[in-house]
Formats: sequence, structure tokens, C-alpha cells
Amino acid sequence: MTTFLLIRHALTDLVSTGPVGWMAGIHLNAVGRAQAERLTAAALAARFAVEVQALEEVGELRYGDWTGRDFNGLAGDAAWHRFNALRSLARIPNGEMMIEAQARIIAALERLRLAHPEQTFAVVSHGDIIKAAVAHYLGVPLDLLQRIEISPASVSVVNVNALDVRVLAINWTDDPMALNG
Repeated sequence: MTTFLLIRHALTDLVSTGPVGWMAGIHLNAVGRAQAERLTAAALAARFAVEVQALEEVGELRYGDWTGRDFNGLAGDAAWHRFNALRSLARIPNGEMMIEAQARIIAALERLRLAHPEQTFAVVSHGDIIKAAVAHYLGVPLDLLQRIEISPASVSVVNVNALDVRVLAINWTDDPMALNG
């Protein structure tokens, strides 16, 4: 089976303020830097002597008009409420539908699985994108996405082959190296 370690990026000061999407200039805070020492792509690559590869398909949800707004400012936005209640059908204004984001991460993971069967991949991404992948593998509708918690610096583990899927962990925040032997 191919193993995917779906890792949410470490903590930034903007994690709980609002959708930042593809905004430039977001940096880890002090806690995030400590988390990154054990968890991010560069730290894992150095530990296992492998190459880091950037895949746009596993990037953050495209938040369109909501990028950079804070959650308090979105509280009165009917489109925001619809998006959070009906993720399977709602499009972010000038942004992406959750189903499109889910399709792109699953397509990327499937390409990796087919190209490198029986390997383990550490895929560092964002909360909603990892939620979408986990929901797919669990068979959970996107409309229930908010029931899945993906914390900063957490690991969710999925084993996949041509005939089977096993979700081994969701939102694990202890030492992620223990999961890989």
C-alpha cells in the first residue's frame, strides 16, 4: 500500500483569524517554528535524505474575495454561511468550490501512488485541503467537512492501493516519526 502522511503546516499568527488562501508573506510564529523543526517538509526531507517537491495541486483553497478577510467580517456574509453549510455546492466568490479543491488533491495523491507504488509520502498542505482528502477517503460528504478537525502541525495517515483504503490516523499531533517506523 502507498502511505500518505497528510501534514498540516505549522502555526502562524493568522491561522485562526480568517481565510488567507494563497496570500504571500505569511510566516510561522515562534510556536510554528518549533513545530516545523520536527514536522515540515524540509525537516522530514533532511531526516530521510529525500527531495522536497512542490505540488500546486495540494495548495490551499482559493478563497477569492474572502482572502485576507477576518472571520468576524465574514460573519454577516450570506455566501460565507452557505459555503460553510453546503460545501459540496457553494462557490467562493471569485474563488474555488470545495469539490474542485478535493478533486485536485485526490488527483495529485493518485498520481503519486501510481508513479511510486508502495512508497510513503509526506504531503504538507492546509487544513481544508487535508480535510477534503480525509473526507474523500472516509466517504464523508463535503457538507460534513467541518466535523473533521485538522490542527496546525498535525498528521493524518492514509494507506491506499488499487482496491483498498485505510485511514489510520486523523489529526495526530504527537511525534509523527513514530508513524513511519
